[in-house]
Amino acid sequence: MQQKYNNLSYTLGTVVALAEADCLDPRIFCTLCLVRKPLRSKHCSICDCCVAKYDHHCVWIASCIGAWNQRYFVSFLFFLFTFVLWMSYGTFVYWSLHCPT
Repeated sequence: MQQKYNNLSYTLGTVVALAEADCLDPRIFCTLCLVRKPLRSKHCSICDCCVAKYDHHCVWIASCIGAWNQRYFVSFLFFLFTFVLWMSYGTFVYWSLHCPT
């Protein structure tokens, strides 16, 4: 707990020093991570990090969707949708063959 408190006081001290020097612009500097933010980046409160081109935090893959993994997330959604269609088709074929009406 002491380490976290020291880190928090150091962070607050750095933010106060930057604000007093008039160098603190929240559009280009994250006060939580103490890093320069890329364009369209946001700080995720769940992951506790800044994500470039932040889209959303996905609870299904336990990660933020941003610039580096958006292609993989769209692929995941495509294959998930394809799997659901395939299972629906298989269920329909099974019911039509094994469940007389």
